[in-house]
Amino acid sequence: MTYMHGSKSCLIVAPHGGGPTDLRTALMAEIIAEKTDGFAVINTGWVRPWNGHQEGTNKPTTGPKQADLQNGIANLNDLRHCRKKPLKKEFLKPLNECKNFILTKYKKANIFIIHGMDDTIRDYKGVDVVVGFGDGTPPRNTCPVTFKDRFISCLALEKFHPAQGKVGGRLSAWDSHNLNQLYIGEDKVNSIQVEIALTLRDSDKKAAETAVRIAEAINRTCNLGSVQFLKVIPER
Repeated sequence: MTYMHGSKSCLIVAPHGGGPTDLRTALMAEIIAEKTDGFAVINTGWVRPWNGHQEGTNKPTTGPKQADLQNGIANLNDLRHCRKKPLKKEFLKPLNECKNFILTKYKKANIFIIHGMDDTIRDYKGVDVVVGFGDGTPPRNTCPVTFKDRFISCLALEKFHPAQGKVGGRLSAWDSHNLNQLYIGEDKVNSIQVEIALTLRDSDKKAAETAVRIAEAINRTCNLGSVQFLKVIPER
């Protein structure tokens, strides 16, 4: 696990940075935290149990299929895993400490949870970043709609092709066990799930370049300067 202490209001999290999915999201989260002067909690060791395909291929993963916390196998995007030992101390406690520290200096703590989506297997119809904020039935919004719209508009300013997670969709971050729901009901916390296309992170160089652009979008979002909002936001 990598922890970074910043001075601004944002907290960058990479729950699947240990693989086998979400390739290079640990690297990206570190760069984003540096460029935003934010806090970070980055998983670099815990391996996600995965029954899907290897990113960028049509081959099923050969990795672990089930959680085994005694041997470092867990889904850190699943609160049922995170609330067990040792992740409660190793992962959730630092998140809480960072969030609470931010709130001693700022009115809001802004959490950005960095994930990867494989656009070489699924067709996202040109969208390369999907923002999840708990849209669903009933809605479990993890930030105000205006904050979500502002971030998506800032992504567009950085030449991304963003969308929001649709109701009932796999990228909406709506499920009650999703890490993005950790601070649901805390009005001083904005939490957003950021799904980044594999084609933007399929090499170290591209991942680093993408991270710098994501960081700039986060800076624009959190600095609360004037931003022209998109008139139409697609859903995926």
